[in-house]
Amino acid sequence: MKVITLDADIKGKTKDGASFSYKGVSSAQVVTFAKSALLANGIVFYPVMKRDGVQVTGNKTAVYIDGHFVSVDDGEDRIVTGAWGAGTDFNDKDYSKAFTNAVKNCLAKMLGMSTLEDDSAEATPHEPEHKPRAIKNAEALTDVVIKSWADNYKAALDSCKTAKQLHQLRADNAHMMKNPGVPQVTKDYFLDKIEALEGTLE
Repeated sequence: MKVITLDADIKGKTKDGASFSYKGVSSAQVVTFAKSALLANGIVFYPVMKRDGVQVTGNKTAVYIDGHFVSVDDGEDRIVTGAWGAGTDFNDKDYSKAFTNAVKNCLAKMLGMSTLEDDSAEATPHEPEHKPRAIKNAEALTDVVIKSWADNYKAALDSCKTAKQLHQLRADNAHMMKNPGVPQVTKDYFLDKIEALEGTLE
């Protein structure tokens, strides 16, 4: 698999007017930069959340994902690397923030991008109130997380070229297809798409 690295020259001024420069990218730029670079080099990325990779402390959630980087030409040519992401929120969005940050961290780690500190990460104070994990996890699967998973799964299926690669994708995403939080219409869409691919791939 090709080695891809990205960086950007960041320039600006501090609050007192002094100039500064830094070679790196902000968290908001990571996904945009990574997506174009990976597609240009024939690589599909999709995250798989680990079932036991969720830590909840009050209104702060941390999740662990495995990021799969797969060649569109050869499904066996893949790299899997993991990353944690954390999110803090008062309105039950901490899970989706954590998932998004885990994806960003995984991409930045794999592509060798230096990330700048994001002030918004500290915008919500952490309150370590106790909430049962079972309840927290049940509330955690938000529309944002489902959409992120569905977008990545669709992109991976669109780039699938062999039956073996399709089999691996189905195995990697089976836990989400069985998850009651995913709308049935979304599951039906992927089942129809997979059935169509099975009739054309070898």
